[in-house]
Amino acid sequence: MKIEHTDESGNSFVYNESVWTGRKTLTFNGQPCAKVARKQFQLPDGSYLALKGSFLMGITATGSGKSTAWLKNKWWETLLILLPCLYLGLGIFCGALGGALSGGFFALAAAFNAAILRTTAHVVVKIIFCLVVFAVLFLAWFMIYALIVGGLAVAFPGIFS
Repeated sequence: MKIEHTDESGNSFVYNESVWTGRKTLTFNGQPCAKVARKQFQLPDGSYLALKGSFLMGITATGSGKSTAWLKNKWWETLLILLPCLYLGLGIFCGALGGALSGGFFALAAAFNAAILRTTAHVVVKIIFCLVVFAVLFLAWFMIYALIVGGLAVAFPGIFS
């Protein structure tokens, strides 16, 4: 995922974080910055910049004695990102198997919704796509759970008695 930010002085920052590997890079006015710690970078002028947060909940940059929000969620964006938590609630009532599946599908749906909300599409389109992702992944979770439980019931009669 990529964030582009321009500060009040006209300096351009581009922060990239790989979803798959977790690799983080930062460029300052087109020049790569040295990574000092997990989310701390040294700018080409020698100053340091620390980043806090995540793509899911927002990112704040701190450097030179001041903090700036590079990515801040609106209340409805946070709600759409956390909406798949309902999977966890249902999964708890379905035992260990349902809980494990719902946890995986929750993480997947939250990541998809966060990626959708970071696009430049119209707000209504973003909301519709997030709700579609929620519904499709909920149905996928339920179908997989039902198939596994049904298979176990056939393979081991009386297991759920």
